[in-house]
Amino acid sequence: MNTYANLPQLKAAVGIAAAVTDFDTRLLDVLEMASREIDNHCGCHFYSRTEARYFDTGPKSWRMSLDPVLSVSAFATDSELDNTHDGEAWTEGTHYILQPSNGFPKRSLLVAPNSTYALPVNRLRYVKMTGVFGFGDGVSATPYIASGTTGTLADAADTSLVFAAGGEDLVEVGQTLLMESEQLYITTLTTDDSETATVERGVNGTTAAAHTAKAASIYRWPKPIERTALLLAELIFRGTDGIQSERVGDYSFTAVDRPKMLARLLGAYTT
Repeated sequence: MNTYANLPQLKAAVGIAAAVTDFDTRLLDVLEMASREIDNHCGCHFYSRTEARYFDTGPKSWRMSLDPVLSVSAFATDSELDNTHDGEAWTEGTHYILQPSNGFPKRSLLVAPNSTYALPVNRLRYVKMTGVFGFGDGVSATPYIASGTTGTLADAADTSLVFAAGGEDLVEVGQTLLMESEQLYITTLTTDDSETATVERGVNGTTAAAHTAKAASIYRWPKPIERTALLLAELIFRGTDGIQSERVGDYSFTAVDRPKMLARLLGAYTT
């Protein structure tokens, strides 16, 4: 579960008062729909997902393309050609260099000049890479900021995140949090003094665990991605998906060219 804008932002966009909760579930659903449409259009996702992925090598023995990746924790090859990927273990800086050198996300890999390893040409599923995949905020390997509060969860199954005093005022429904190495998605917030949020645990490939008064950080995306998510979600929620304006009487409407709109808004992020 992941959305590129939060619930209060969408409520403001569609003119629903913050205190009105009747449409919250539907609003979160359309935010999720809009966020996945952005991913599909761009050919990548902006949230950070921790997992192992397999890659084919390309036509050059010194370079290969990658899915957008923020950091790599393990890189192994199927040098024995038995699909176990327990042959060569490469080390960043010694055997490979991630590119671009001065930006994020990383999109390709170069064999280091003095590496004792090389890439075979056009080999299917030759590389197994474990890391944090995703576009992120486009400027950092750690696309999140401190919320200013801490939270506690009793165990890996607990879904009631209890913040320090005042903490619930520093986060919003629809945000993804990082606590230690676990990501959590906020689905509801209390409006009393219990300082509690209901969360989905271990999202985006992370593992749920107990947390006692641990710092909570909030994931961030590029601003154009956030604005596009709000625009798409508003269109879907209002039921005017594909219609920008209309007039009663001599009936007329202005149609939205969805592909053209997305290309204009997201062109810089499309792979």
